[in-house]
Amino acid sequence: MNMTEIKKKYIHIMCAGNALPTTYREAQKEYPIHRVVIFNDSTFKNKNEDIEKNILETMDLCKGNRIEVERVDLGKITIDDVMAEFLKIYSKYNDYKFMFNITPGAKPLALCLFYASIWIEGDCYYISEGKKDTAPEILKFERPQIHLKEIEKNPNYVTILSFLNEKKDKEADMQEILRYIGYKHGDKIVEGQYQPVKSGDKTKRYVSIKMITDWTKNLELWGLVTKENIDGRTKKVCLTRDGRFTINFLKNTNNKEEK
Repeated sequence: MNMTEIKKKYIHIMCAGNALPTTYREAQKEYPIHRVVIFNDSTFKNKNEDIEKNILETMDLCKGNRIEVERVDLGKITIDDVMAEFLKIYSKYNDYKFMFNITPGAKPLALCLFYASIWIEGDCYYISEGKKDTAPEILKFERPQIHLKEIEKNPNYVTILSFLNEKKDKEADMQEILRYIGYKHGDKIVEGQYQPVKSGDKTKRYVSIKMITDWTKNLELWGLVTKENIDGRTKKVCLTRDGRFTINFLKNTNNKEEK
């Protein structure tokens, strides 16, 4: 591990479970830990009281090591619920390097946190049980490259997603999007929310209908919107779950930077 990595602040998101204290100790041997957030599926509280004991034991271990620790108790485990709670944590600590320990948790919660790790380009790991003559092994999951940086290169992607997100049904037909962004078609100019792609370009320019159509095609390829035929000529553009998370994530990040 190089000196740059050591200087970073590391936050570990951990699933609550019976093996939580053990996996915390093993993770501490491998990685720097400056803060721990324990995600707990509280629907299991009455089924296994040992989980609560292990949470409290791990929190005591953290405090004994002067590591900041907090817990998030979830009464419902869906991607939307877990991601909503995770965004609150990310909003507070997005200057940290995020690590995800999904070892001890129940599968639904572990999978939701793995999903979160992909979005923020965090590192996710699983600590396997050691056998009789071998020590536990840490398995690190490689993350795929996603589209957030590409989206940020063109502010009009964000404008389209924001427009859809503000709609009651999270959808609009292409004609609404065209009018909202604004375009030039022949001698016809429709003023809208178009933003020049190049930073520093303050000259008012107009885009073609084809360019806006291409932007929505890219958003569709990234899985952020879907398109449905209303009739033979009109298409309805619908924001997907990933599209909602993307725009909320970008707004959350931008708000943090402005502060």
